[in-house]
Amino acid sequence: KVAASPCTVIGCPCEHFDGRELGRGSPSMPCKSCKHKCELHKVRDQEHAEVPYPDYWTNHQGLEFSNIVDLNAAARGEFQAVIDMTYVNKWTRDRSRHNPARPQVPKGFKVVAARRNENAPTWIEYGCRRVEVLTRLQEA
Repeated sequence: KVAASPCTVIGCPCEHFDGRELGRGSPSMPCKSCKHKCELHKVRDQEHAEVPYPDYWTNHQGLEFSNIVDLNAAARGEFQAVIDMTYVNKWTRDRSRHNPARPQVPKGFKVVAARRNENAPTWIEYGCRRVEVLTRLQEA
């Protein structure tokens, strides 16, 4: 049994990784105590270890960063699929009033760009509020 960092999954009571030494073998090896992956027991930055940033974020350091990240074509395709699935071809009376020259309903929409906001203060606030809600649900 090797003591390591506590599990970073919100609500997980595991205080130490129970398994192998960190950094050896597969990072997906589960902890014997909580069954979460070994990589979820790694603390990136002691300042915000209570609310870890998502693995797919480009920045994991500090508490005061805000980055806008352009997403790739695959992500744009996923957003396009959502737009296509939710589009409804519906005409309403106000179209003629607000745009008399072109009252037609668009045939669809095209996603031309997708961006992700990596905002540390907002993420930390979200993480803290999420824990509050989970705690209230457990107490109820």
